[in-house]
Amino acid sequence: MQFLSPTIVALCALAGMSGGSSLVTRAAAADGMEWQFSEANDPDNKGAMTARLTYGVPETDNTQVSGVCDARPSTSVRYSSVIFGADIGDLQAGKDTELRFSGGGFDHALKGQIYRASSEEGLSGVHVDIEHDDALWGAMADKDQLDYLVPGYKAATLDFTRGRDKIKQFVQACRTYAEAVGGAQAEGGASTSGDNAEKDAFDSAKELGTVEAWEAFVANYPSGFHADLARAYIKKLGNAAPAAAPPANGASVPNVSASREVPDPPCRNRKNIRSMVSEQATKLTIINHSGSTRNILWLDFGSNARSFGRLKNGEQIVLDTFVTHPWMVTNSSGACLQIIEPDEGGRVVMLEGSGGQTSKPPTN
Repeated sequence: MQFLSPTIVALCALAGMSGGSSLVTRAAAADGMEWQFSEANDPDNKGAMTARLTYGVPETDNTQVSGVCDARPSTSVRYSSVIFGADIGDLQAGKDTELRFSGGGFDHALKGQIYRASSEEGLSGVHVDIEHDDALWGAMADKDQLDYLVPGYKAATLDFTRGRDKIKQFVQACRTYAEAVGGAQAEGGASTSGDNAEKDAFDSAKELGTVEAWEAFVANYPSGFHADLARAYIKKLGNAAPAAAPPANGASVPNVSASREVPDPPCRNRKNIRSMVSEQATKLTIINHSGSTRNILWLDFGSNARSFGRLKNGEQIVLDTFVTHPWMVTNSSGACLQIIEPDEGGRVVMLEGSGGQTSKPPTN
């Protein structure tokens, strides 16, 4: 079982101060660039044992690759998080892309996202989550050099002759963390069943690409690497204010009324319901007084249900969403109980009984 839960702060620190758009040529790679590995308890990462891998000129700002993994329980349990400095032109931060590696008969592609540093000195390029048994690690331990690029842009080169052992130490450390955390979870009865839910929610927020979507993600998944990356996106979009978190049991709830002018669509139409444009932002508050736990899901642009977590009885959640974005409430078995459509100016929905609701626009 593999493991990763780095912070975006750690990645930025590792990235150093080289601009990610600039390329490291073969000559530059041979001129002082080498692989470096470190491992220590990181006070900035809740004291977790953390392994770091960098490729650059020691004791300088010239860095081309930065990677991190740690021993803190996380939903991302199989990966190391790595930023490769690359030519990314004017590609937008957060955009899905492919990073291709080749050389010596090796040809391999990884899915990633465009990453832009928050300052000119940071490392920009492509962020990828690499499984610890991915073929790339084997190639890095076996080849002398590999070229990599974003399709359509210039290639950069990695030289493994100086510090190949550091790469092996990093991968082994990450695997060790994964095994240790996996064993602890097994003994304590913990589960990684939430992996897909968090990843789906992250992908949904990324698809929207708005401050409101990222804040909604952070409200539901406040810790871990994805949360840190979401906060970086919020900062990039110019608004770092966090989303309102669900209040604890017993907190006061907004008043609601018994009717709504336009009825919500019935669950029988579920397959035909999907999100439309992301133009008119609004808020949706859902309060669970049904007596049972309810699942809250967003119906994305392809009519896929994206989980935004569970509400226990007595809890509420405030979602930053859009007028044309429908939401679905299900029971613990996943059966649709109701579809909720946000209103212009905001809406408060009370879950009652087996799925009944009352609602009205919230009062200021």
